[in-house]
Amino acid sequence: MTTQRATRLSGGLIVACGLLALAMGATRLPVPGEGPGSKGCWQIDLHTAGISEWQLLPGIGPVLAQRIQDWQSQGHNPARLDDLDTIQGIGPRTIDRIRPLVAGVDEATPGEFTITD
Repeated sequence: MTTQRATRLSGGLIVACGLLALAMGATRLPVPGEGPGSKGCWQIDLHTAGISEWQLLPGIGPVLAQRIQDWQSQGHNPARLDDLDTIQGIGPRTIDRIRPLVAGVDEATPGEFTITD
């Protein structure tokens, strides 16, 4: 396979992933990255993610996603991802696993991609 053809194929896959994410109602679009958890990979927004988006993250199933949603609807607005450790079933290991996949955490502004070299 030529380099040009491989580049075109990977570009098409990125577009397809973006369209699929939009169809699923994601608030964030996938961007090219080295794989899940790498910088530049898709992310959900800490402040606006719904139950279905939380379930996309490793270790977050329907029960934890509902607990997060309930916690936020009770008026909790997490300033940091670490604030989620007050929710039963979410501890430091879960937070460390999902940290690269959640935007609006610590230094990032919700809804914005940060690109670093």
